[in-house]
Amino acid sequence: MITEATIAKVKYPPELLPDAVFNDIPASAEVVTPILDLRRITGRLLRLSEIAVERDAAVELRIKNDDMGLHSGYNLAGGFFGLTSDVSPYANNFQMLAKDRLYYNLFSTAGETAFRTSFGVWVQNLTIADKLKLGIPLTSEERAIDKEFGISSTVEKGLLPLPLEQQIEREYRSQLLSEETHGRTMNVTATSQLVETIYPRAGQFLVLTKL
Repeated sequence: MITEATIAKVKYPPELLPDAVFNDIPASAEVVTPILDLRRITGRLLRLSEIAVERDAAVELRIKNDDMGLHSGYNLAGGFFGLTSDVSPYANNFQMLAKDRLYYNLFSTAGETAFRTSFGVWVQNLTIADKLKLGIPLTSEERAIDKEFGISSTVEKGLLPLPLEQQIEREYRSQLLSEETHGRTMNVTATSQLVETIYPRAGQFLVLTKL
């Protein structure tokens, strides 16, 4: 489960935190313990992304990112690519940006047992450009940096903040040696089960980009 403590442990942003759960959903209610409920986001910018769910017309996705959220006209799980679809479930394109609060849960009109969903949370440092874009007040030190380097002007031109993909490119791509896709088919028991452990070679590091 991703919590505020999980976010605080991120060392090398932008970093993807994947999660997958199955929950019972009471009839006419949400999952009792919310799947994701981050309320104290400090110095970070979060993106809820890559949501996959089982297709079910009786289940709704409940998402809140700051003072916004997923419109009720587009939140039925029956309308998305399913977890077992021949089309990748990650064709469900979500980038729900949050600086204060990020919430994701499931609601069912009929009630569900062991309903599955997976998702990812991208964690980024909150930069001066991000603050200017989102209307967050700068500190006196940040105002001085903005004035010296003309960050406000660059933000107004749409050149900053950098898109997430470009941030990843700048942080990691120049050092990239290879990309790999790993797959496993297995029977999962009632207890937790290890899928795979991967260790980097000496002098190298690994970056998980999708689950």
